[in-house]
Amino acid sequence: MCHILIVEDSQAFASYLALLFTKAGHGCTTCLTAEEAEAVIQSGLPDLAIIDICLPGKNGVALAWELHQKKPDLPILIHSANLDAWEEEDLLDCGVRVVLPKPCPAADLLQAVNGLLSPDPARQARACAG
Repeated sequence: MCHILIVEDSQAFASYLALLFTKAGHGCTTCLTAEEAEAVIQSGLPDLAIIDICLPGKNGVALAWELHQKKPDLPILIHSANLDAWEEEDLLDCGVRVVLPKPCPAADLLQAVNGLLSPDPARQARACAG
């Protein structure tokens, strides 16, 4: 079982994502802020991070950058309704492998997550290609 860190400022949406991925067989930890996520990762890094950009305090891009510095091979997925202010290339430089807009179908989220967590490099590449 893989462990997913979900960093999302909406408690209701974070709970929805956790339920979605738990039903798919993954363990999940939810955090409402980047600072809360930083405290959680002190006890161990997840297998995948799903991060919203707009968070109270430190934004999700800064958190992605910090996670990428600690574990460069950690798959990071940005899932946000506020992508307009960010160039995808800038996000990729922060270690983000997949960018999905909100809202998006649950099937797209599951496909991206399962692809990123797959040991198959071809499947990982398909997840990153969107």
